[in-house]
Amino acid sequence: MNQKLLHIEGMICMDCVHHVEKKLKSIQGVSVEVSLENKWAIVTSMNALDENILKEKVKEAGYTVIQIKPYES
Repeated sequence: MNQKLLHIEGMICMDCVHHVEKKLKSIQGVSVEVSLENKWAIVTSMNALDENILKEKVKEAGYTVIQIKPYES
């Protein structure tokens, strides 16, 4: 299982969370948990996660990925 922690800039409300969540979930085979309070998203997939695609999806939602790190639950 592959997991990435994305630090996201610009989220200020629950609508922001829903926009980010929707865009990231459009990637086939991923599950997503987004935290407004912590300004991050955890993306999980059985497949490899392309960081450029993750950044692009967040950008499409209107926000910026500041950092991507591996995530261990």
